[in-house]
Formats: sequence, C-alpha cells, structure tokens
Amino acid sequence: FSGIFHASNADGDFGVVLKMARVTKDVSSRGQRAASDSVSKAPSKTLIIAAHELVQVVAKDVPITSNGQLNELQGGKQREIMLDSYISQSCHFELGRELQPWMPDEDDIQCPELENIFDSPQTGSWDQFKVNETLFGVKSTFNEELYTTK
Repeated sequence: FSGIFHASNADGDFGVVLKMARVTKDVSSRGQRAASDSVSKAPSKTLIIAAHELVQVVAKDVPITSNGQLNELQGGKQREIMLDSYISQSCHFELGRELQPWMPDEDDIQCPELENIFDSPQTGSWDQFKVNETLFGVKSTFNEELYTTK
C-alpha cells in the first residue's frame, strides 16, 4: 500500500493508519498484478494496518528538520546513511562569529588555575585502569601518548 501516513501506535504493537491509501501490488490467487491495475481504483479514505500485517514502512521525501524545511542532500541526491557532515549542515549557526576563551576572574578564590587543575591534591588520585584491574581482572593496554600530543 501507499498513502499518507496519518498515525501509529508506537506504545504497543506499532500498527499504522494511512489516509488516501492505494494498493501498489495486489497479490491474488493468479499471482501478482501490475501496479497500474490498482491505479484505476479509488483510494481508500482510511486504511488501518495491524502490526501483524505490517512488514515495512518507507517514508519518501519526509523533512527531517524541526522547522519543516525539506533537506537536500548534496545536490538533491538522497542517501540512506546520514553523515555527520550532513547533520551539521542542517544546524544554522551565525557565521563570522569568533569564539572567545573563557577566563575566570583574577580575584575569584573559588576558581583554581586551569592549567594546573589536575596537579592539586584535592583532585585525588583515582585511576580508572587500576580500579578495572582490581574489580574485573582486566589489564589495560591504554597508552595516552597515542591519543594526545606533548
């Protein structure tokens, strides 16, 4: 069937309701008839498809932004996988805005120096790798130098 998606029951069995539904493939005892045979029939005003009869739901040309604008993927070509670069393009940020570093007030005694924050004895000496080894017997091969620069 094809039609206008109207509602679904996402809490339970996931049945769906279509408006203006048409048969796209009519399977009869003689086999499959062409989709053009079903075009001549009037659409069903409302069609309820129970979950046990539902195999797949395909939504074509559905906007995925909250403001309802249609998204075009790289020149109008739709892709099945949404890449990070595409997702970030849908966020509209002010261009030309420069980031400003946050600096604490110099006279604020509650703010330690950010450069040496982990050198303080107040931060403790918790070692997640030692804890995992003690609790689970797991020996880590993590090497911080592989992921950071000096």
